Amino acid sequence: MILVIAFESDLDVEVLEKINSNQIKSIVYIEKRVSFSEWDGKFELQKKIYYSHPDKVRIEKLDDLHEVEIINRYNYVYYNDRLDKIIVRQTIPKIELDIFDAFSMPYDSKTEFQGYETKGNITYNIFSFICNIDDTKYVKKIWTFEHEGISLPYKIEYFINNSIVSLSTFEYVSINKPIDDNLFRVDSLPQKNFAYDGCESAYFLNIEDALKYISFIPKISISGDYSLIKIEIIRIQEENVLRLNYNKDDVNIILNEKKANKNFKGYTVKSEGENIIINFIEDGVEIEISGKAEDYVDIMQFCSSITQKINFEAIDGEYYDE
Repeated sequence: MILVIAFESDLDVEVLEKINSNQIKSIVYIEKRVSFSEWDGKFELQKKIYYSHPDKVRIEKLDDLHEVEIINRYNYVYYNDRLDKIIVRQTIPKIELDIFDAFSMPYDSKTEFQGYETKGNITYNIFSFICNIDDTKYVKKIWTFEHEGISLPYKIEYFINNSIVSLSTFEYVSINKPIDDNLFRVDSLPQKNFAYDGCESAYFLNIEDALKYISFIPKISISGDYSLIKIEIIRIQEENVLRLNYNKDDVNIILNEKKANKNFKGYTVKSEGENIIINFIEDGVEIEISGKAEDYVDIMQFCSSITQKINFEAIDGEYYDE
């Protein structure tokens, strides 16, 4: 093994550019992860992953419990050998794999190119992403190598205050080679009954990342009183629905939005159990706002932060139906 340390170099920019332009059409690899916890000790996990661009993935956990997850376009499938059924849900094809996320830089982090390491005939570039939040130091250290112009991770280490918390290594079986499409089908699993179980949410860190899965411009609260705490997309009746969860003190409000496929003027305010639900359409977007009935005033104020075309605060407890 040969290790070369180099802190000042333009090579880190060149390598990161190759990483950001990855063109992986298909890949099969094994990921081995070891996590270290002060409370739970050492935990090991091994997975075999099949990915076919852009919307198919199969993840097999290689341990005592044979567990398989499949995303095939708008279907999410879950199986393990202890269940008496296969769970099927609607979803969106948001594929999240560690080999893709490996090169994302944590918020407000500093990137350091730390040199090379050579094993056999492979040279690895070593990077560190360093982030300080309050009094805590977070470091992600990554070893990359190049395969036919594509940079891939070989090893990733995570540290908190200089103590290692996880180590992942990646063994590549095939890169950009054909994968049997049957692997992404539900009939590739042992025969069991199906349980159709609603939808599988896809979560996002910001609105911008969610936009590519919807075909409308979403309405966002303009009030600074409410914090956007969760962004997700769910798929209902073959339509993608943007769900935004807002919070103010102890008040929780859910805003659902989808492309309008009907004509409707005005609004409806309905009660459903302990909740109230407000529906209206604006600028081609069908909007549903819901929360607890006890928070009626807050919900109406929130509606006014979404649209100024309806004077919700003047409704004063009146309920309208279509």
